[in-house]
Amino acid sequence: MTGIFIAIEGPNGVGKSTSARLLATRLAMRGHSVHLTTEPSCSRLGALIRQTEAELSGRALALAVAADRAAHVADEIEPALAAGKVVISDRYLPSSLVLQRLDGLPLAEIWRYNAFVPHPFLTLYLEEDPAVIAARLKERQVLSRLEQAGSPSRELALYRKAYAFLGRRRWRQARIDCRGLAPDEVVKAMLGRIELLNLWERNPSSCSRS
Repeated sequence: MTGIFIAIEGPNGVGKSTSARLLATRLAMRGHSVHLTTEPSCSRLGALIRQTEAELSGRALALAVAADRAAHVADEIEPALAAGKVVISDRYLPSSLVLQRLDGLPLAEIWRYNAFVPHPFLTLYLEEDPAVIAARLKERQVLSRLEQAGSPSRELALYRKAYAFLGRRRWRQARIDCRGLAPDEVVKAMLGRIELLNLWERNPSSCSRS
């Protein structure tokens, strides 16, 4: 039996990491075997990308991220799915369609580097008031180069364009309005989307390629 792949997306500061951890905990409490992961990955290549993001930019960064994603899928995501686990990824391809555009690349070029990736069974996009996100980012001691390059409003707009772009390519997606919601309430909304799709009962090929 194959597992289920869920990606969590949204602007910097929207609460992806917190929501991914809480969702993983909630699903584990329901008896599911869960594998929580992130992009860039925790591999040596992923760590190198995190360390050099301030110096690496444009096409060079986009290609490095795409290479890390290819390895992440082959070495971590697909083996976990084959073991029947629920894989939750904090960031995936939609992040490239946003962050690499902030870094000056056209959408068509970014897609060319990433068109190979398997579709998640479901991609959840978290949305929040840009002013709330901006306030959260101000509380961070250090911002990455790309966090400084964009703005919550611009990132949100680009994520909506990514949502539309991938929707035309038959990605299964849902948007979660986080405005006024506590973290537990956000996870409840995410679980509602999953249950609405009868995720656990349907379980077709959970990871299909373009």
